[in-house]
Amino acid sequence: MAVLGSLGTRTRQQVHPELLDVRDREHLWLTGRTLHRTLDAHVPADEEVRELLVGAVDGGRGLLAVTDARVVVAQDPRDGGECTSIPLGEVTSVEWNRHGPTGSVAVRTAHGGCVLRHVDLHRGPAVVLDLQDRTSALRTARG
Repeated sequence: MAVLGSLGTRTRQQVHPELLDVRDREHLWLTGRTLHRTLDAHVPADEEVRELLVGAVDGGRGLLAVTDARVVVAQDPRDGGECTSIPLGEVTSVEWNRHGPTGSVAVRTAHGGCVLRHVDLHRGPAVVLDLQDRTSALRTARG
């Protein structure tokens, strides 16, 4: 896992126009603009955000983004958080666990991983299944 740096001065609309649609779907008021700006600044322009889940990481607000190449977890910088990147090829498992009215997504690697808690029950399982399929296909292709 690597902690990522900023992309520079490009606006969010220039870098990732698809995030504007994702923000609308995910009820921006739940997470605040700071988290979305943090995520946007850490996803390179040549990657597309395919899925976005809202939740909590280490007690603070967080977002989990699935791009075409990796999983990025953005923690609110006001809570002392940072962005973590996990290439899809390094993902060893993805798990969904239900906890009452919400659930959690655990993305594991050989050296650690991350957990997003308080995830919506309607979108969380579908994103996990898609991520499991994509990582399984990568492992199969590698041999």
